[in-house]
Order: sequence, then structure tokens, then C-alpha cells
Amino acid sequence: DLERKLNREFDFVMTGLETEMDRIVLEEMGEAIVHLLRNAVDHGLEPPEVREQRGKPRRGTVRLSAYASGGHIYIEVADDGAGIDRARVLQSAIAKGVITPEEGASMSDESVYELLFRSGFSTAKEVSDISGRGVGLDAVRDKVESLGGKIRIDTELGRGTTFVIELPLTLAILPALLVSVRGQTFAIPTANVDEVVRLREADVRYVQNEPVYPSGDRIVPMVDVAEWLGLGVRRWVFPQTAVVCRNGKQKFVMVVDKVMDELEIVNKPLGRYLESVRGFSGATILGDGKVSLILDVRSIGQSA
Repeated sequence: DLERKLNREFDFVMTGLETEMDRIVLEEMGEAIVHLLRNAVDHGLEPPEVREQRGKPRRGTVRLSAYASGGHIYIEVADDGAGIDRARVLQSAIAKGVITPEEGASMSDESVYELLFRSGFSTAKEVSDISGRGVGLDAVRDKVESLGGKIRIDTELGRGTTFVIELPLTLAILPALLVSVRGQTFAIPTANVDEVVRLREADVRYVQNEPVYPSGDRIVPMVDVAEWLGLGVRRWVFPQTAVVCRNGKQKFVMVVDKVMDELEIVNKPLGRYLESVRGFSGATILGDGKVSLILDVRSIGQSA
């Protein structure tokens, strides 16, 4: 279909078909991978006559590969097309007001390609029903990060582009930090945890009457987990225990009563009756037989 609609000629090659991965990961990533494949054909590959002019074979190659390494699954979507033009990405970002010309001049290649994952960002000259609608890559990254993974772009102008997705081998077993809030135990996936800190009164600032935490060169919002879950309002008696969490590139602080333990837990989905409940990504049964809910760092971070 894409060959006919877009006037492209290419071979589609799949490798690593024997690679096993968590069924949930596979189901969740399906749509994202399809988008990357369409993107590779629409934006990556040049029309056959253009490839010939550039000394390339008329037929391009789009490659989908998967492999396991070091407790992670890697999925790559690659094309041997035009590659990503750094200057064009910067020009588009500056024109849209995403960055200033001064910022663009000092950005590394990796930082420039990261701009492609910004919401609504596109360098496409025309909008098509295949891709280039200004949506897509941001949704792909959101999906990857919601599964505890990362995505990066490797590209060379004139030679092609590869999107590399790194995902945890399984979502069933994950290392987690157990925290106590109002006598209840909750789990926070350690993949989303940067550090645990003891907050002193001098560490907390206020912006529009909301507490924030200065972290490096950033001001990080704070979430009182007890208040967020409706378990009561915190008495700000210092020191307070806080967990600095990361949701993609965003950071925020969860204030809890205490940190209890770090261990590997079995993640059990909440099921369709509870799938609309905000703030939880699953549940686990602890060694003493009690049920502990797993906090959804993404939804809590978005509200922060």
C-alpha cells in the first residue's frame, strides 16, 4: 500500500523474529512500531528517481529488527533513506518558537533530534494521511516511556535513520521502592526514581503558594502523596521523606511518610473493572500476604 501511495520502491526486512518479549509490551508497542515504519517510508526513503540521482539503488530498504541484551529488549526501525537534516530541524524549531537561534547554535546533534519528539513538532512540508501530521513521534515516546523504556535516533545525512527503542525484558517483574503513606504501603517502580532525600525546611520553596524543590538548575514541583490519594492533608513538620521521580524528561518530588524497602515485585494488572482508576498502574502481593498498589508515576507526574 505504501509503495503505491507514496511512489516508493523498497524491501521490507525483518530480523530477530525469534526474540521473545512480554506480551503486554508487544501489545502496547504495536501501534507505535507501525507509526515508525510509516514514518520511515514517508519521510526517510526518497522516491526511486531521486535515489538514482544520488547514486543509490532505486529500491530502498526498511528494516525492523529485535534483539535482547542485558535484561532489555531492543527494537530498531531503520531506513537507508535521506537521513535527518539537522539544519532543517533547527530552522523549523526556531520558526515555531520552540527554541531561540542562540540555543540552536550550541545544541548537540542528539539534542536537536530530541526536538522531533516535541508535541506537535513536524518538519513535513505537506500533511499526509500516512505521517507528517505533526503528531506521532511524541506519542511514540510517551508510549515507550510509559513502559519504562527509552528511544533515541541515530541518523546520518544521505545514509539513513534508525530509531532505537530500549524496553524492559518483562513488565511482570520489576524492581520497586516500597513507601509508607498514612499506614498504607505503596510501590514506586525504581526505573522512575532518581533519588530519595530528607527534606529540611530550607530545602522547600514556594511558587504561587505551592511547595517546590530546587534540584540542580531546576525548580521541581512537589506532590504530597497522602493528599493526592485523598488520605489526608500533610502536617509540614521537618524533616520530611521525599522521593525524586522522573517521568520522561520531567522531574517531580513525591512526599511520603517513610521509605521501607527496595525489592523486586510481581506486577499484576488491575483488570478492566479498575482500569479507569487514576494514579495506579497495577498491584502486587507482598511477602506478608498484603496487597500493595503500584503508583503510576506518569499520571501523578502529569498532574504535578
